[in-house]
Parts: sequence; structure tokens; C-alpha cells
Amino acid sequence: SVGDLCAVEPYLTCGNCPPCLRGQTNCCESLQCLGVHTDGGMREFVNLPVKTLRLANGVDPDQIALVEMLGVGKHAAERGDIDESQLVAVIGMGPIGLSSALFAKLTKARIIGVDMSALRCQKAEELLGVETLQIDPAKDLFEQFMDSHGRLPDVVIDASGNKNSMQNAFELPAHGGTLVFVGLIQGSIEFNVPSSHRRELTTKSSRNCVAKDLDEIIELMRAGIIDVRPWISHTCKLEEFPDKIEHWLNPNSGLVKAVIRC
Repeated sequence: SVGDLCAVEPYLTCGNCPPCLRGQTNCCESLQCLGVHTDGGMREFVNLPVKTLRLANGVDPDQIALVEMLGVGKHAAERGDIDESQLVAVIGMGPIGLSSALFAKLTKARIIGVDMSALRCQKAEELLGVETLQIDPAKDLFEQFMDSHGRLPDVVIDASGNKNSMQNAFELPAHGGTLVFVGLIQGSIEFNVPSSHRRELTTKSSRNCVAKDLDEIIELMRAGIIDVRPWISHTCKLEEFPDKIEHWLNPNSGLVKAVIRC
């Protein structure tokens, strides 16, 4: 009703294709993501179908603004079929990597955040309390992980969106392990077939999330189980945003997540 606080599920789906009919709306054959495939993601007011609104009364609006981002990480972690006995490496400690690590950590698995940026590793340690591994991109990822941890991860989630990282990630999971790609590039990557076959590697993609992910995240926020307000490193008013964006895009800005307030 009027005045309700809502998170937006920014995925416009058809509801009629086979994936939609079986509940995989994130795989809709004609999916349009607001602000990606269609304009309007940064307007002060926007018209949306009621079905895209997830009721979030009682949750801080700053947290509500991050619900969809968290949904992407939650879906990626669930694609990994993680349990508490496993070692999980999350590559790329940007917002999606942090989100993936957050929900992987809720399974009580041991989490290693991997990034070549010392600042991002530090932020992951501060915000999530996870172990991190700062890697040298000029050196072999497999060897660096073995040197630091003495074993390979059971599950690898690559949130880097980097071709070299994604290609190297194929060699990181342990025998019987799982590799989840939530990061995206335009183009193709290669992998060694005998190596993958020998380990019976399970490789998965993870796209967006579904409505139940967002509803569950809102409930976790209400219950105080997750609080991502410390992730918000930068804020501004909508009219200030054009003057802020160039600085925020600078890797040295310290940006984790920004909230634009209308």
C-alpha cells in the first residue's frame, strides 16, 4: 500500500517461458534488467509492476537499497551447494564477491576471500571477518593457494569479472569440487579438459537471483542476522551524483558500496 517500504526486484520477466514456469525467473528467455537492458535505473521515480516490489517495512532504507546486490551473492553461494565441512574460496572482493562470501559464511564453512588488491582484502577482513589471500596476478594461482593454505578449496566462486581470473579458476577447485561463475565477461574462456575430467569438476553459472532470495534477505535483516550498513562507504544526494561518479570510479576511492539518497 502507499507508504510501504519496498526493495525492488529489478528483473522484468515474461512469466510464460519454460524457465519462468518452473520458477527460474532469473533465467527468463526475455529477461530485462532495469538499468541494464532497459533505461531508468537511476531515476527519482519509476513505474514498476507490483510483482517486482518486495515488502521491507521495518528495515533501514540503506539496507533495503542493497537487497538485490545481496541476492546475487546469495544465489551464487547457493549454486555452490556449500556445507560447513568445506573450504570455500571467493575470488574478487568487490560487492558481489563480498555478498557471495557473506552467504557462504552463513553455512559455517571456512571462507577465503581472494583478491590482488590489499585494500579489498582488508575490507573483506573488516566487514566479514573472513580470511583473505592477496594474490600476485603474475604468479600461478594454484601454487599461491597451496603455499598459503596447504590444500585446495572444495568450492570456488569467481566474482572477478576478469577473463584471466576466470580461466585460472578452473585449476583451483579440489578433486570433486565445484566452480561457480557469478562474474561476467563478454567473450569466451578455455579450460583444460583432462584436468577438469580427472577432478570431476562441477562448473556452474549464477545469474541474478529470484524473488524468494530477496524476501529471505529482508527477513534476515529484520532478524538482525545480517547488517550491511557498514558496507556503505559513500553516500550523496541524487543531484550530487553526476559530480561524484568520476571519483567513485577511481580504484583508490575506497568505495565498497554507495547509496544515492533522493
